[in-house]
Amino acid sequence: MDLRLADKTAVVTGAGRGIGLAVTKALANEGVRVVGAARTLSPELKQFAAVAVSADLSTREGAEAVVAEAVSALGGVDIVVNNVGAGDT
Repeated sequence: MDLRLADKTAVVTGAGRGIGLAVTKALANEGVRVVGAARTLSPELKQFAAVAVSADLSTREGAEAVVAEAVSALGGVDIVVNNVGAGDT
């Protein structure tokens, strides 16, 4: 399927496994340059993401580092898929 996303840049959070990794793969297969952010960088993430960034996205510094890497490495961000969530217990 052609979603007309080729040559776009996406940041996918929680990209190390599960839904985030599946989104990373799907976008990469559509020709999107993906910045995959996760606490732990899996070999699979490194295979599909144009840039893989290890970051703690529960902190401001972690989120800023991901965006800075996307801008530095790929020139900007067109799409954001926020797949990281947390709840207070």
